[in-house]
Amino acid sequence: MVEVTVSTYGDLHRVFLQGMMSRGIAGGKDIKELFQTAYEQSQGPELDFENKDIYVKALVDTIKTINKELDSLGMAIVKAIDEDYAMRGQHTYYVLVNRDDHDVGEKLAFKAMPDFAPFELEYTRHLVDHIMDEEERQIEAISALHLAKLVKAKKMKQSEGEATLDKLVAKKWLKRNEDGNGFIRLAPRFIAEMGDFLDRRYRIEKCYMCPGARGSGKRVIRPVVCSDCGQHYHRYCIKSDACPNKKCRGKVQDGAGRKRRHARSDSEEEDSN
Repeated sequence: MVEVTVSTYGDLHRVFLQGMMSRGIAGGKDIKELFQTAYEQSQGPELDFENKDIYVKALVDTIKTINKELDSLGMAIVKAIDEDYAMRGQHTYYVLVNRDDHDVGEKLAFKAMPDFAPFELEYTRHLVDHIMDEEERQIEAISALHLAKLVKAKKMKQSEGEATLDKLVAKKWLKRNEDGNGFIRLAPRFIAEMGDFLDRRYRIEKCYMCPGARGSGKRVIRPVVCSDCGQHYHRYCIKSDACPNKKCRGKVQDGAGRKRRHARSDSEEEDSN
């Protein structure tokens, strides 16, 4: 087996980046097929894609090289894991994000969605506000459609609201839960791309188990919460219902004890109107 070099930016990286630019987000079989296609088109089929360790290392190294090129453009390919699942591998995605959008103002935070009209973006803000207002960070689909009447950019018909909601789901900005009971949630793409927007506009908890100092880990939108110590966790960061906090003997529960934390400053309220 010839060792593959992916640390020097070349055709492999250009083809892979083009694929990510057209998709915005890819994971599982999609990311593997994209990487394999880019690899075979540029360097030849020498990589053992059936060997998970070899494939993942090559993929990660390729993305690191691409990110060095994207840094000057204020962009990056980042990893995002679906918070609704306990297993990381099958629900891990890579998202192409624009980091520069989130340093200026809330309106610019949605530049990453150029294929949405102004009234659709306004509708999206209402959807996100109401999702983040709920303790479970989700709203019923019928309630989501009713929010179309709040849009001021134009008078939205119910059919337009439904079409926009379907578009947000199709583009993987929002998601419908798999339980079939009609709830709408933020998808990994939105959380990864709009993370700074979410941090600035709402009170977001941090996962106690994520890398970094305790309590200063990655943001968690739909956490499991210890009923005793109140620490928040990603589902994929814990191994059982026992609280990982060594000082606590409590049990973690799905969103237990979470209070509404929709907090916006006056300037942010004005910016969203």
